[in-house]
Amino acid sequence: MPSGASTAIGIVSDQRTGSITRSSSTIRGIDDSRKPNVSSEKENAVYGTALQNNMPDDWDRYIKEYPRGRFVEEAMRKKTDAVRRIEEENTLKLARSNDTFDSWKNYADKYPSGNAVADAKKRMEQLTWLTFADLKAVPAGSFLMGNLKGDGDEKPTHRVEVDTFRIGRTEVTNAQYLKFLEETKRAKPADPDFAKMGGYDRPILHGLCTFGFAGRAVLGAWCGNDPARMKAFEVRFSGVVFPGETITTDMWQIAPGKIVLTAKTERGEAVLSSAAAEVMS
Repeated sequence: MPSGASTAIGIVSDQRTGSITRSSSTIRGIDDSRKPNVSSEKENAVYGTALQNNMPDDWDRYIKEYPRGRFVEEAMRKKTDAVRRIEEENTLKLARSNDTFDSWKNYADKYPSGNAVADAKKRMEQLTWLTFADLKAVPAGSFLMGNLKGDGDEKPTHRVEVDTFRIGRTEVTNAQYLKFLEETKRAKPADPDFAKMGGYDRPILHGLCTFGFAGRAVLGAWCGNDPARMKAFEVRFSGVVFPGETITTDMWQIAPGKIVLTAKTERGEAVLSSAAAEVMS
């Protein structure tokens, strides 16, 4: 019998037949099942907080307090997802802070479907090029720009602030340029058919380029990279250089300010011979 219910019994006699009938009816009071369930309301509140914050600690609280709760299976899944999300965010922060190839690769490998995996791969490619191009960072600073004695657009002299930027330690090398062409699928500017007209199976480096590389070697070794100290430079072209090859310049000082040199490639072929330079001591 439900709680709070009572039963009334009555007897009715039929005057015509003389029979007696017994009847009963139930009088119900307040049903306890309709009372507010405080425990369910508290569970809903804890679950709602976990949904709103979506943090591992909040899901953990719900699971511990209601191990047989209505949402415990969902809570366990969401806790796992939240833990993974936090770990991914921390790994991404570390990659951005260190900004190294290895830190970005660690993120991309660990989270191949991560929200920032495309950015990670792009940054890895950029850092690969920075290393290959041998770029060095120049710190931010300021300098004076303009000339009070110059043309109108040079006045007045003013200070300019420059952000940190990167610049190559050397000019672009043949190997770097070839790598650029391969990666970007750009056509080589030299025409192979034109090279065949000269008897070569592929384009060759212009003689003035070879001349320039050898002259630069002399400047670096004997002139402190000061062009003003180069008084004279003469060479004889004795071979060809193919794009991508390395030019090695060997130099000897035969007298004060008198330098003789040869240049060759890794094939061992001399490309400059009977070359000499006169420099200021």
